[in-house]
Amino acid sequence: MAPNAYDVVIVGNGILGCATALELVRSDGKLKVAVIGPGGRPGAASTAAGAMLGCFSEVTHRSLSSSVGKKS
Repeated sequence: MAPNAYDVVIVGNGILGCATALELVRSDGKLKVAVIGPGGRPGAASTAAGAMLGCFSEVTHRSLSSSVGKKS
């Protein structure tokens, strides 16, 4: 693409780069944003990892076995 094909170029396609790009596009739908980063990320979390996070923590069958767990 031509050097002026994008209004914003974000270097880094991790969660921060992608979230920044999303917010920029949401704020101005005409903005052309490029996100640059590697296609593969060995050892990185998958795209589904964010959906597996609980609000406070992960609940297991042992969550209430400690006094701290019982106070939560």
